[in-house]
Amino acid sequence: MNYLLALLVPMLWGSTYAAVSLFLQDMSPYWVAVWRALPAGLVLLLLRPKLPPLSWSRMTLLSFCNIAAFFVLLFIAAYRLPGSVAGTLGATMPLQMMLLQWLGEGKNLPPVQWC
Repeated sequence: MNYLLALLVPMLWGSTYAAVSLFLQDMSPYWVAVWRALPAGLVLLLLRPKLPPLSWSRMTLLSFCNIAAFFVLLFIAAYRLPGSVAGTLGATMPLQMMLLQWLGEGKNLPPVQWC
């Protein structure tokens, strides 16, 4: 079952670009981002209506970075990038994360992990 879930996630994530190019070309990327995040947020509020124990400024900053900016930038990219470019950039994500870890923390990976 875990393998099936691991296979489904990239397929569903990749469908964002197909759905935008086929069905959502007339909508603004900002509204598409709102309609993608809003139902999930409302369901989460229904399941657990309690606010997290964070200050309002910290919660606003985290919400903006994690949801608002992410979805808007995702849909702007989906409107402007061809799916093949997005797929290629997504495939290089492990290398990007290794580079960020090396730049941010100074950790060098053994040569075996680069292959």
